[in-house]
Amino acid sequence: GSTTSAYWVRSGIYRRQKLRQTSTSNTPVRSWRPDLNEMASIKPGVIQSSINEIRYQYPLKDDVWFNEIEPLLADNGVNLVLIGHSHLWNRTKVGNMHYLESSNVGNSYGAYYVDETGTYQNDIRASHANFWNKVNSDNPRWQIEDYPANGDPHGRRMAVPSKFSPMRMENEVYPELPFVTSNELSVFSVLDTARGTVQSYVFDASDQNSKVRLFDEFSIVN
Repeated sequence: GSTTSAYWVRSGIYRRQKLRQTSTSNTPVRSWRPDLNEMASIKPGVIQSSINEIRYQYPLKDDVWFNEIEPLLADNGVNLVLIGHSHLWNRTKVGNMHYLESSNVGNSYGAYYVDETGTYQNDIRASHANFWNKVNSDNPRWQIEDYPANGDPHGRRMAVPSKFSPMRMENEVYPELPFVTSNELSVFSVLDTARGTVQSYVFDASDQNSKVRLFDEFSIVN
């Protein structure tokens, strides 16, 4: 058999109800339904008077993706890994495996990138000075060695777009930057399965007459 437990909070006290379900050829499994009248009387409560902070650290040396997943994918012939979340476009290559992050659709906060020419000044980490002050304090909440201030934490080299740098659409004085991060420029990518290529396109979402332009293309066929 199996045991199902339900936990409720009533006036700040845990209440637990158990139901044991059995299943045989002659005994059907009895479904459990809560007492709706009882549930209606349940009110949110505070279990304890204090709130504890739980902080997760991610040491680079213990990075599961870098140490275990990436080698597994590369050793088994994976040639394209799609990434999202960070609200920017960039790509890199490890061996014969390509990484493509193509999620720039606004709400961007800059890139972890230090422009050696000094022209691009929207480095997010430099702009959040309070974070770096805490990291470099006598009693830091985070370990400085786990938070590189520039580029990829594991030293992967980002590729410059093969056709042109869309960031110059935002500011023509920018150098060739290996990323797109903007609240005006939107990016999408297309995988051509017949040719084995990936094309990335950009358009200016703030301009209704903006044309869609191809700015990067690469082959995943080794």
